[in-house]
Amino acid sequence: MEIVTSGGPKGCSDPGRYTFKVDGQRVAFTLQSDACEPRRMILDRSTWTPAGAPAAVVARRIVRTAGADGRLPPAASAAGSWPSFRGAQASGVASGQDLPDRWNAATGESILWRAPLPGLAHSSPVVWGDRVYVTTAVSSDRKRRSAAACTATAMRRPTGPAIAGC
Repeated sequence: MEIVTSGGPKGCSDPGRYTFKVDGQRVAFTLQSDACEPRRMILDRSTWTPAGAPAAVVARRIVRTAGADGRLPPAASAAGSWPSFRGAQASGVASGQDLPDRWNAATGESILWRAPLPGLAHSSPVVWGDRVYVTTAVSSDRKRRSAAACTATAMRRPTGPAIAGC
């Protein structure tokens, strides 16, 4: 199918070529060739449904990563751990932790470890024993970053082995 956009931005006067697939009420488009970047961003690998049609449920997959040997670490004591959002009992209180009042990412002041995280790391970290766990949404398709698969990553504190994961 050829799609022409009239009066669009520069570079969008030529037609874009797409294949389409109809699945019930849904129509999905896949890019064949299109020099118009804004049109590609909207149409390529998109699915369109009529108003009022039920939303499709996206299949998701949870991926668990472990250490270099492929095994998960043994459970540590809960003492001093931050097991979930807002900590133990979701109270937001970290009694007796001797936490810093300030930190500086540029100078490293009061920062004990850091690691690059792929994807959209929007979760609260979990600290258990000498490990920090975070989740991040990463696409299973390297070209797209919208479909999500959660990846748990464990990082050891600097006193332990090197940071693992990522």
